[in-house]
Amino acid sequence: MSESLTQKWDLESILTVDEFSMIIKRLDESLTELKHDINTLSIPNVLQSLQEAGGLTEEVDMFLYTLGIEESEHPLLQSNLHLVEKFKTDFVSLQVQFDRRLSEMSEDEWFSLLRDPIGEPIAYLLGERRRQVADKLPPDQEHLVHRLSKNGYHAWGTLRNSHVKRMTFVVDDQDLTMGQVLGLLSHSNRRIREQAAASIDEAFGRDAELLAYILNSLSGFRLETYATRGWDSVLHEPLQQNHMSQNTLDTMFHVLEQYIPKIVPFINRKAELMGLKQLSYYDLTVPLTEVNGEVKYSEARELIVENFKRFSVDMADTASQAFQERWIDSESRRGKAHEGTCVPFFLAKQSRISVNYRGRFNDLLVLSHELGHAYHHKTVEDLPYFARQYPMSVAETASALAEHIVINAIIDSATSEEQRLGLITEKLQRTIPFALLGAFGGYLLEKSIYAERKHGFVSHKRLTELSIQAQKRVYLDCMNRYSEYQWAIQPHIYMTEVPFYNFQYTFGYLFSIGIYSKIEEGIMSADAYRELLRNTGRISVEDLAQRFIGEDIMKNHFWETALDAITSDVNEFLDLTEQVVIKESGARTGE
Repeated sequence: MSESLTQKWDLESILTVDEFSMIIKRLDESLTELKHDINTLSIPNVLQSLQEAGGLTEEVDMFLYTLGIEESEHPLLQSNLHLVEKFKTDFVSLQVQFDRRLSEMSEDEWFSLLRDPIGEPIAYLLGERRRQVADKLPPDQEHLVHRLSKNGYHAWGTLRNSHVKRMTFVVDDQDLTMGQVLGLLSHSNRRIREQAAASIDEAFGRDAELLAYILNSLSGFRLETYATRGWDSVLHEPLQQNHMSQNTLDTMFHVLEQYIPKIVPFINRKAELMGLKQLSYYDLTVPLTEVNGEVKYSEARELIVENFKRFSVDMADTASQAFQERWIDSESRRGKAHEGTCVPFFLAKQSRISVNYRGRFNDLLVLSHELGHAYHHKTVEDLPYFARQYPMSVAETASALAEHIVINAIIDSATSEEQRLGLITEKLQRTIPFALLGAFGGYLLEKSIYAERKHGFVSHKRLTELSIQAQKRVYLDCMNRYSEYQWAIQPHIYMTEVPFYNFQYTFGYLFSIGIYSKIEEGIMSADAYRELLRNTGRISVEDLAQRFIGEDIMKNHFWETALDAITSDVNEFLDLTEQVVIKESGARTGE
């Protein structure tokens, strides 16, 4: 692995401009033809055509998304964005009509479809679609809702993201974008972190009324739609999307809340080690020590591929392919989003990954995380379109497991207690503020926003109060400052295609720990794991857990076992910090 690595991805190997135009033309023709024939074609033929159109729609949509990451004003993006949004709306409307036909099938026709080569691979999904028809409005009304959503509901989310992308922040007299300033919240110098936090508060405070109006409009549209359908819970749609029961979700968060008193000591001890009475929210992810110094991009590749290979040759091969074939845009540059992302191109049988790689140890973990997504994409790329649409909860499982494989292997190879401490700290401060307490806080915040929105407009001042209340609850009020504008900063709250995108991180992370324990015990092989991933879009998460790891995730035991693994790391951190003296006060305080 000595050859040089480029840190820019290659999009032309997915689609050239000419190929993109050809797909757009083909998709337009396919959707037009399907609109005309959807009520006359046989159900298997409709299903076949629908999945082909879905695959094409997804491919062009993802291509425009990656163009936007690379260059927000790309001419192909600007000239085709609204057309692709129209295609997506048309595709959803066609699905509504298809679902109506499913619901009208006789029992003989239904069982015949489930035996058909077109229907058999997605039998569970077809059953869910047929069952949910009675849960929705009549087809013509559902069709109207989706068409109005394009310029209403979804447009509000797009407006928020577009606005935030153009916001600027000033730190040390430098103008920064959102991705850059968020990165500074983990800076080793506390003065820089404070400036970054103050700049974020100033910018979002200035635009708070606008963002509150956007959020109220988006949430109001969602609540009105749900009420019209007769849905009494704002979680109705996200639970359906995630193939998950309310029982499972409630059990998971109930157990997590019981474990918070065992997790918060990590935060309190970290404050002591940094010479602070209490941490502020912008201290949560700052490294206590430099772990292994800078991790060069080429070293990151070697660590990831080598450790993936110890578990799965397929995982390692996918990672190698990603590096060799320029799937990854890892440059850190102005205007680029702070978060990592992995975009599937199932027709091209490739993925594209965007990360800000700056040589920090955490960047290695983010890259591992996104390559876990890429492997998941690889396992399902030959399945029918609907079977590839796995829920986000299990999407985060594959990425979290990839992180476990890498970080745990590196921890096990530590050559000193101080190095082991630094690595465990990195692991915990990536897990706790994001997948555990951060995601739980986001879940509670979003629930509280919708509870109040039912009764009227929620002011930006009240949204700030709700943000702080949620954070205080999940952190047991152990910090002296919280993110006032979490409601505006957190993009997941404004996602319309994936509503309530918060509990998925907690589920995915804890579920991945359960899988990892089975791997360590020799109960789950690489082949079995691959088969689990291939079925993530074809059965409920409860059946997935029962079938592949023999666990009932509607009971406390599974979640307690996963959280015991996390509290074991917390306890080791507490033990090591009793023994290891961090010598340089600058490393402790970040001054």
